[in-house]
Amino acid sequence: EADDPVEKNPDPIVTDEINRTTNRYRLKRYKIQEVIKPNQVILTQVLKDERGLKGAALSTFISIAGKYIVLMPNTPKGGGISRKIFNPGDRKKIRVLLNEIDIPKEMGLIVRTAGANKTKNEINHDLQNLIKVWNLIKENAMNSIAPTLIHHESEIIKRTLRDMYDDKTKSIIVEGNEGYKKAQNFMKMMMPSHVKKIKKYRDKIPLFFKENIESKLNEIYETKVKLSSGGYLVINPTEALVSIDVNSGKSIKQKNVESTALDTNLEATEEIARQIKIRDLSGLIIIDFIDMLSYGNKRLVERKMKEKCRTDRARIQIGRISSFGLLEMSRQRLRESSVKWQISLTNESFSLK
Repeated sequence: EADDPVEKNPDPIVTDEINRTTNRYRLKRYKIQEVIKPNQVILTQVLKDERGLKGAALSTFISIAGKYIVLMPNTPKGGGISRKIFNPGDRKKIRVLLNEIDIPKEMGLIVRTAGANKTKNEINHDLQNLIKVWNLIKENAMNSIAPTLIHHESEIIKRTLRDMYDDKTKSIIVEGNEGYKKAQNFMKMMMPSHVKKIKKYRDKIPLFFKENIESKLNEIYETKVKLSSGGYLVINPTEALVSIDVNSGKSIKQKNVESTALDTNLEATEEIARQIKIRDLSGLIIIDFIDMLSYGNKRLVERKMKEKCRTDRARIQIGRISSFGLLEMSRQRLRESSVKWQISLTNESFSLK
C-alpha cells in the first residue's frame, strides 16, 4: 500500500504553529560585547599568529594535538575522523573503535590520519596523555594571573616526533645531551616500545654539517629551484599570494614541444609539493605551468599535483589549469612561514618559457 501523498497546501494554522516553534528554538546571534565583559578572564587558544597588519585569531574551543588524535577538552560530543582518511572501511573501523573507548562526556576528539590503522590501546594511550596535558593546563590557568601564557605547543624535537615519526622510520639521530634526553623522554611517553630507535650522535663533526643539512636549509630562501631535467621553478611569496613559475630552461628531452612541456610540468608538480611543505607556504598559491595544448595532458598534471599533495598535513584545495596555464590552489596556514614575502619581484618572474 502506497504512502499518503504529501499535502501541497497544508493548513495555514498548523504552518504558523510550526514557524513559531522553529523560531523559539532558533539560536540567537549575539554580539561579542553582549557575551564578554571588560576585565573578564577567559582561557583562549591562538589559532593563527599575528601576521603583518592582521591580528591573531583566538578561540575558546581548545584543541590539543597528539600523535593519533586531537583532543577537544571543552567540546562535548565534538570531533570525528580526519577528512584525509578516505577509505570507508577504515572510517567504519575507527567509529567502532571510538565507541569502545571511554571518552569523558565533556570532551570530544578527532582521529588524525596517523591514527587510521592504530589499535584501541594505542588510541586510548594517546587520549590519556592528552587528558594529562589538559589537566596541567587547567591547573596552570587557576594559579595564574591574566594575561599570561599558560601552555605552548611542543618544541621542535617533540613536534617532529609527534607529527613526522611513523613505523617506517628506521632511526632518529639526535645531537646534544639535552635534545637526546628530551627525545627519549617524549618517546617513552608517546610510544615506549620505540625508544630504542632514538640514537645519540657522537661524531665530532656537527650533524647538520656532515649531512649537508645547513646548505639545504639555506636553499629554502632561494627564489630559483632547479629541476633535474634542466628546467626550474621561480617561487615568489607576496603578501597577497605565492606565485610559482615553471620554466623548461635547458630541458630538451623531447623533440616535441608538447611532450617537453608535459614532462617538465609533471616533474615540477613533485618539486612544488615538496617546496610548499618545506617552506610552509600557505594561503593562495598560483602556479604558472608551461603551456600545453592537450586537454588530457592538463588533466594528467592536475592529478599528479593532487597525488603529491595528498600526504601534506595542511588542508589543501586544488583547482583546474585555466586556459592561461594557471592553476590555483590554497593551503592551510599551520604556522608562520620561514620565507617572508618581498615586494620586489626577481627578473626570473618575467622570463620566457
